[in-house]
This record gives sequence, C-alpha cells and structure tokens, in this order.
Amino acid sequence: MDIKQNSASAPSGPGASAPKADEQKGIQSNVPSLLVRTMKQDLASQGQNASEKNLSIKQAPAPVFSMKPAPGASAPPNLPIQQKSKSSIDIPSLKPIIPETAKITPIEPPKPALSQLKEQIKPQTAAPPIPPKPIIPPTIAQNHPSAPSKPEVKTEAEKKPSVPPVKPLVPPGEEIKKITAKSSSGFKLALAIGLILIALTLAAGGWYWWQKQGEGPTAQNTPTPAPFQTSTPTPVPQPNPLFLMDGTEISILDYPATDASREQAINILTNTSRNQGFSHVIFKNNENSFLTLKEITDYFNITFFNAIGTSTDIDFVNPEQFSFFIYSQQSSSSTPFAPHNRAGAAIAVKYPFQDGSQLMQAIKIKENSILQELDSLFLNNQIDIALNKEFQDNIYQGISIRYVNLPTSDISLDYAVVNNLLVVATSKQSMYAAIDKILESSGK
Repeated sequence: MDIKQNSASAPSGPGASAPKADEQKGIQSNVPSLLVRTMKQDLASQGQNASEKNLSIKQAPAPVFSMKPAPGASAPPNLPIQQKSKSSIDIPSLKPIIPETAKITPIEPPKPALSQLKEQIKPQTAAPPIPPKPIIPPTIAQNHPSAPSKPEVKTEAEKKPSVPPVKPLVPPGEEIKKITAKSSSGFKLALAIGLILIALTLAAGGWYWWQKQGEGPTAQNTPTPAPFQTSTPTPVPQPNPLFLMDGTEISILDYPATDASREQAINILTNTSRNQGFSHVIFKNNENSFLTLKEITDYFNITFFNAIGTSTDIDFVNPEQFSFFIYSQQSSSSTPFAPHNRAGAAIAVKYPFQDGSQLMQAIKIKENSILQELDSLFLNNQIDIALNKEFQDNIYQGISIRYVNLPTSDISLDYAVVNNLLVVATSKQSMYAAIDKILESSGK
C-alpha cells in the first residue's frame, strides 16, 4: 500500500526544528484528509498500474501505517509525506508521527480517594474494642449489583476476629449449691411429707387386702371361742324406770331356763316382802348381764309383747324401752291371794301411735288369748282362765282402761295407754296407782 506524499519536502538538519513544528501543526490540522487504502483496492488496480507498481517496488518503500482511530475520533486525513532521494533520506525522520489525539490509553478503574486510604491505613495506637459489625442480609447486596467494589484495607485490629467477653466459669458443683441453697430445706420437708403419705397409703392398702384375704393361715385355723357366739356382742345397759318408782330390786335368773328355774324365780317375786308402793325389778343372767325384753319374756313364756311387736302388720311398741315392776298393796279382806304383790309392766309406744287409739284397737282383737299369753305375770296367784269373761271399759283421770276381773278387782287384768306408755297391771288398785305415778312424773 502506497501513501501519496506532498511535493513539499521537509527540511532536514539541525535548523529544521522550527519548520518541523509547523509541519506537525499542519498535519494535525489535516488529519481528516488522510486516505487509507486497502489491499482489495490495490489488487483491483493491479493490471492498470503495473508499470507504476514495478517502479515503486524498485524504490525503497516507505513504511505503511494503518491506524485505527480511537473510539469516538474520526479517521485522520491523508498526510502529505515528502519523498526524498536515497541520498538525502534521514533515518530518524522515517519514524511515523502519531498525533497526540490518536493515543490509546487504557481505562483504569477508579481509585479510592486518597483521604479515605489515609484514614484506613492510619495506624491506631490504642484501638478500642470494635463492636461486631451488623450482618447485612443478602437481599440488600442483591439490590445493588452495580455498586463498584472498593478495595477494603483492614487494620491489624480488624483482621483479628472479635471475641465476645467471656464470663468467669463457675464449677458445676458450686452452681448447683447456689441454686439449691434456698430451696433445700423446703424440698426436704416436702420429700419427708411425701414419703410419710406414701407409707400410710401402702399400709392402708395392705391392711385392706389383709382384711379381704383373711387374717392369715393361723387366724383362719383358730376357732372362735364359744362365749363370743352365745353372748351379746354389746352389753345391754341397765334399764331405767319409765315412771317414778319407790324402789329398785335385781332378780338374777338361772340359765338355761327350765320349769324348775322358772318356778323358783316366780316364787322369789311373789314372796319377797316389800314396802307399799312400786319396786322396779331388773333381771340379770348368770354372767351378771342385763337382759333384754325378749330374753325376759322368753324366760317366763310371756308372748303378749312379742306378738304386739312382731306378729302384727304394725310394730306399735319399742322393745328397748320397758320396765317390769311389783306393786305391794294392802288387802281389804282376808283372801287366798296373800301376800298381796301384784306384777305389771310398762313399755314405750312408737310414734305416731302414741295417742293409743290404734294400739288399743289392736289389743282388743287379741283379748280372747291375752290371759294365756300373760299367765306368768300373775305370779303364784291361781286364776281360772276357763271363765272366758269379756273385757269391759273403764275411765280413770281421763284415761281409757280395758279390764277383766278374776273374779274380783283384787286380781284382774287391766291395760291402758298413758302418756305414750302401754301399761299392763294385774289388779285394779295397781293400775290406778301406775296412772297416778305416770301423770305425776309428766307434771299433769
């Protein structure tokens, strides 16, 4: 590729420095007229300019420069190059003159400000403890991808990892002692109470299981003593008189009951000398235990009270409250019924039959057999039960009385309900005396 030169030749020699400077200024001003030829164009015009091509080959070729314009700058114009003869060619002048504007300088990355570098590199004599840097979430960094990364210069203090302050270690044993020092006494107390409750629960459960299983092989094989089977489990308290009595006497009955022992007991009650008035008779057995109403009536074959309490549909009387008595009366004439002791009994009536109307009606139905049921209550006084007399009504101090004389009023069978008490007497005089005592005891 040939570069066309202008006809004006550049002066050479030491005195050509001034024109050379002017020439450079002219070149800079003529840069846009620079014409760049390509190889394709030269090959196309090869046939036409063969002579010129041969001539140019024979000559010393001038250096061909193909410059690429810098980005943003237009291509320089064809510069006229003065062609010199071989004798006057100055080798140093053959160097291409590159315009200053055509220099390609590499783009360097922006440097950090000198002041920031000085502050980062500035040594720290006594660096205070650096607090831990806040952790920036990854999303913040992603939101700014175009931010240029600045070179980070770390000091010696920053390069070392920050160590959090370490608390003084306390031995495990001492720490447990501190924690449990305050609650040790309360824990021991609660533990002791819990152990006691557990022990009591186990003892109660064992006792219950033992009761269910029995008292063990030895206790099961031991027979129950005979006295516990025949005697009453709970002792009978001493009976109290149901109305005011003049005295008290105790009669011990010989068990087991036979005709001989029964007759002996009746003789004692009949022949015992007493003062005039009522004597409360208390019966005991051989073991010096008080007898119940049923035990006394069974002993003397008296079925009247049992029949009233059990054989009827209505239980009228209370068998736990009763009194047997002997009344000593004066005889108005010489009779075969001496001595003049008359036996009788009083028993409490249950609520709501205390007015006596229903009870009197129930006994009235049994009047045909009442003499046989109360035979032992007449003691040794001989009566004719076969007389079969009818009972009659009587009233004393407003109390209704049903009675029958056997054959006179010195010996009879009277019954009445007085102040919630069923009273049975074996003479008219003893019935009147009992009503007086009961009303006197109640304040009427």
